[in-house]
Amino acid sequence: MLVYSTKTVKCKGDSENVVISCYQSKEVPDWVAKTEDFKAAINDGCMSILKNRKQKSAAENGDLDK
Repeated sequence: MLVYSTKTVKCKGDSENVVISCYQSKEVPDWVAKTEDFKAAINDGCMSILKNRKQKSAAENGDLDK
């Protein structure tokens, strides 16, 4: 799953942690979506799930929500 975050978010798993840095798009394992940290970031609006590379480019250019 490809995500983009405007804040640094650490998603804690059972055996590993995934950190998505501020203003970074990153491919993350599917288990990340089940974490409370991920759900909170999505609800807060600081993280978005990107559906394709076009959205990735838009996010990196600050145009994702336009």
